[in-house]
This record gives sequence, C-alpha cells and structure tokens, in this order.
Amino acid sequence: MIRPPVFSDLKAIARLNRLVHEMHAQNAPAHFKQPSGTDDFLSWFTPVLQERDSFVVVAEVSGDVVGYLYAKEVKKAESWIRPGTHFFMLHHIAVDPSFQRGGYGSGLMNALFEEGAKRGISAENGCRDSSIKNHRNEE
Repeated sequence: MIRPPVFSDLKAIARLNRLVHEMHAQNAPAHFKQPSGTDDFLSWFTPVLQERDSFVVVAEVSGDVVGYLYAKEVKKAESWIRPGTHFFMLHHIAVDPSFQRGGYGSGLMNALFEEGAKRGISAENGCRDSSIKNHRNEE
C-alpha cells in the first residue's frame, strides 16, 4: 500500500535513507559525507513533512514501511529569458533491498505522477530527474 507517512514511520524512513546515503557517500565522496546519526536526519526531515511544497509517501507491507519517496514542488515565474516552470524535483526514493523488484518503487513513482496531476504538473513537462523520465519510458 502507498500512503502518506505518519510520525511512527520516521525511524523506518531514516533507516531507508541511510541505505541510499551510504551508497552516495561511497560512490561520490566529493559530494556526500558519510551519514551521521538518525537524529540528524530526523531533525532535518520532520519539518519537511509539514512544508506545503513537499510530497512524501511510503510503501507499506504488512504494517512495515519498505520504501519512501520525497519530492518538492518547484514553481518559477516567467522571466525575460525563459518561460515559467512548474515541476516536482525528486529528492529521495528508496526501497528496502529485500523488497526491490516487487513494484514498490513504481508504486511510489505513480503516486508522485498522480499528485503532480492534482497540482497541475504534467509528467512529461514536470520531470526534472532522469529516473522519472526513465520510469515513464518503461511503462
């Protein structure tokens, strides 16, 4: 099931984030530090859930959070140089390795596309991350 997160999901989200953060730190150490404690992530992420332009959902199996997605809505006004833009910036997506290839990542992405449609963001024009475009091309 894909659903909005509740407070009790935060430790599971922090665990999933750590998996991805460790991979980034290993593969791109010039851009990512090794993750610190869970409290640092939670003190940063908890307020994110309250932001109007944030979109966060979790994938749940038998009461356990096995994946999450965090994206932020971006609106930029038209200028004399470029037209206005309106899109979601995908910041985090993670699925527990033991649940990968089970459709949970696709479910999270589909929830993002549905929310984008509600907010007036088209999937084709609102993609600012290659993984979103790649996901749409695989469907």
